[in-house]
Amino acid sequence: MNEVPEISVVMPVFNAARYLEAAIKSVLAQTFTNFELITVDDGSNDSSLTILRRYARCDRRIRLITRPNTGIVGALNDGIAASSAPFIARMDADDLVVAERFELQIAYMRSHPNCVGLGTAVDFIDSRDARVMACPRPIAHEDIEAGLLKGDGGTIIHPSVMFLRDAVVTVGGYRPEAQYVEDLDIYLRLAEVGRLANLPEKLLFYRVHPKSINFTKNANRHRTKLAVMAEACRARGLAFRALDYPERHGIWGDPVRRYREWAISALQFGTRRVAIRHGVAACRLEPLNLQSWQSLSYALTAPLPRSAESSVLSS
Repeated sequence: MNEVPEISVVMPVFNAARYLEAAIKSVLAQTFTNFELITVDDGSNDSSLTILRRYARCDRRIRLITRPNTGIVGALNDGIAASSAPFIARMDADDLVVAERFELQIAYMRSHPNCVGLGTAVDFIDSRDARVMACPRPIAHEDIEAGLLKGDGGTIIHPSVMFLRDAVVTVGGYRPEAQYVEDLDIYLRLAEVGRLANLPEKLLFYRVHPKSINFTKNANRHRTKLAVMAEACRARGLAFRALDYPERHGIWGDPVRRYREWAISALQFGTRRVAIRHGVAACRLEPLNLQSWQSLSYALTAPLPRSAESSVLSS
């Protein structure tokens, strides 16, 4: 790569072979092309590293770091340390990015020099690439910070964010002690040195599936979150009460609850068969749960919205 990149895309990879090629292809298809893609293989034991090496040989913008497993925080910090661009774009190895994402984000960041972190609206997708839920995000800094101070790290969807690199370095990057709430932690610290925002456009397809961190890494997460929130409140001179932050990760990480929700929300995309598939999955997992059968009934009988969006992904 001859020109100095304006964006360093940091993609941690751990056993993501099933989705990895599609994720890389979506990054390489960006309309804004002056970027480097830093892939950090976090000790994968599937074919992820083979895939990464193949793509790195074919595109000079791809840089590959491989080392033993440390977890996502270590992988992110290694990617940031290797980055050379003034802007850092996050990307996960199982998500898909819309072609205009980098173009729109860097245009906003250039015109808002006080912005240190910029996310986007997203659509959730399932393991088969079907859209199952829309996820608009608050746009203004004040609304975003208010959500963060309620403990909602998803106020900015992590793999959608673009950072000002200098700001990330200033706040010390990702902290190992905040592993699995690292997004909430870094956003709260960045909000002390600059402005946060979300673009209203849906620029990422955010994959949620049973092997996602959200499903598998709930142990001790709430305790870590409480420590992060206590520090954020102290930094702002706010009172901290642990009771203000009830445990919610177990709810989010419940596959049956997700399938029931998607059996309802997938209909907005005009894809009844996707809604039915998730209703059936809920009933199979909990056949004696009335809510599961109600979600399947809804998927089978509810009218499709007149304004249903046509799906751009397979279903």
